[in-house]
Amino acid sequence: MQSETYKQKIDRMIRESTGEIILNGTHEHAAIILERMFAHASESVRILTRKFDPRTYCVPETVAAARSMLTDRKLSIMVLVEEIDSINSEHNPYLGEFRKLENFQIKEVADQLKSPVDVNFALMDERGYRFERDQSGATAVVSFGEKTLTHRLKRLFDDVWVTSNDLRLLAV
Repeated sequence: MQSETYKQKIDRMIRESTGEIILNGTHEHAAIILERMFAHASESVRILTRKFDPRTYCVPETVAAARSMLTDRKLSIMVLVEEIDSINSEHNPYLGEFRKLENFQIKEVADQLKSPVDVNFALMDERGYRFERDQSGATAVVSFGEKTLTHRLKRLFDDVWVTSNDLRLLAV
């Protein structure tokens, strides 16, 4: 599927919010989903990720959408990262420019939760998600409007968030 076509499909799914589920199998598609989440969020985007992979999060269009979202102080991005040492913070706007903003928060998952939490996901408001089992690829399911898993993931995120630590990276 051409990336513009995929972007239109994600926009339609967000707009209609029917609970339709599609598969996502590439880093390019994962980046598009995150970009569209940032573009359409009306409250927040919550991300739980093992490695904060730049192939997904640091694509220029995705970064631009996050930057645009963060200009509205009523909107927020919250990120939980498991493997801090795997992040190249030198050219990562989330760890430089964005970290200085009040509506962007990033934490490291507490050590005791790293093994039990073996999933990666992103939530847009309480309306939709991108969910993947922790694997080497970017195979995931995506849905907007499906309430049950969305609420369960939000509860999981919030529970992990309160026990997590402020990010301990050197200043960039």
